[in-house]
Amino acid sequence: MRYIDPHIHMVSRTTDDYQRMAQAGCVAITEPAFWAGFDRSSAQGFYDYYRQLTEYEPRRAAQFGIQHFTWLCINPKEADDPGFAREVISLIPQFLDHSNVLGIGEIGLNKNTKNELIILEEQIALAEKHNQLVLVHTPHLEDKRKGTRLIMDALSASSIEPGRILIDHVEEHTVDEVLDRGFWAGMTLYPDTKVTPQRAADIIEMYGSERIWMNSAGDWGCSDPLAVPKARLEMRRRGHGIDTVDKVTYHNPIQFLSQSERFQLQWLRHGKKTVGRRKCSRPTSECCCWPCLLPVGSERTNWWRERYSSDPDPVSVFSTQPIPATPRIPSEIRPRIDRPRKRTLDPELPSSDWASRGISSNAEAVASEFRGPAFALPANAARPQISIINTAIFTTIRRTITTHLWKGRKSVVVAQCHPLHVVTH
Repeated sequence: MRYIDPHIHMVSRTTDDYQRMAQAGCVAITEPAFWAGFDRSSAQGFYDYYRQLTEYEPRRAAQFGIQHFTWLCINPKEADDPGFAREVISLIPQFLDHSNVLGIGEIGLNKNTKNELIILEEQIALAEKHNQLVLVHTPHLEDKRKGTRLIMDALSASSIEPGRILIDHVEEHTVDEVLDRGFWAGMTLYPDTKVTPQRAADIIEMYGSERIWMNSAGDWGCSDPLAVPKARLEMRRRGHGIDTVDKVTYHNPIQFLSQSERFQLQWLRHGKKTVGRRKCSRPTSECCCWPCLLPVGSERTNWWRERYSSDPDPVSVFSTQPIPATPRIPSEIRPRIDRPRKRTLDPELPSSDWASRGISSNAEAVASEFRGPAFALPANAARPQISIINTAIFTTIRRTITTHLWKGRKSVVVAQCHPLHVVTH
């Protein structure tokens, strides 16, 4: 399973969410600029936020094989002060050339005020001037229909084609108008508000799967970064075919986002033979493609590249199984693994032979040969012949040998018998 989450605010999520999304099959996300949970006091705060979206977040996502794209704007919740909003808007053009910026968003209305509408029109003009895609935020439930209509009227007054605009947070009472006017529609899956996975499946059944997608819009509030795969399961439970499910959660986002030349899934563009090698012309510090962003040298990346070289689908790499940690051999054991050793320790050797080697008993020879910890032997262990070894000591020796030698690709068999034989091969 693979999917794209085309609207999620990862700056408000932990790195664990990236890991869970990758394990669930997420291959790419797009992150619109939004409210930080508080009103910023200066335009410089937005400047740093745009740097975070264009520089830091792509690298954090790339650690888990997820491509990160972003949208830039001043969000409607902070757009009610035109003077402040215009100062922020003036910062945006210098970031539009970044390789992961897809367009202007999420712009729109919050309380449907006159000032919000003025700033909305100015940001539409900015997108029109720079030929950018547009992602739209619609108001909450009490003003959603009215706000959605105001937004669509403002968009229709521009020269931007409706097919290059996605109106998000649609619900049952607004989705039909959005689709009828030629715009794309986005359904936001929230556990309590907006649309649940069950309601999203209802909308697909009523209005079809054309020009519509699902997203989690995970942010500071009650939200679920795995809402999209849960909606996929709900659709499958209702009997929808895998083609329909993939269309809404994977192919439709690709179809809309590919209108921006910067949206290219790297595993499709580079191909399995070039992943891990730089094929782009941009400096590494400015590029957001996987070969440039992967942390070269880390064990996780090397493991991923090895798997990926024979599998063109990156989703299968991130299974639900944890990545095995590379075991470490104690330094005092490592030199002895490659050293030729006696294959059989025979306890039938005369005691004088043991003494010549500086070992008082054959049981101590076993511990000495494999450099295990010192063992507390029973009183009769000093005799050259051992009829039976204490079970606790036998278990300790077996576990110690196994732990120390399995990385050296040597199997160890410890047999409790008379006499005691320890065989390595």
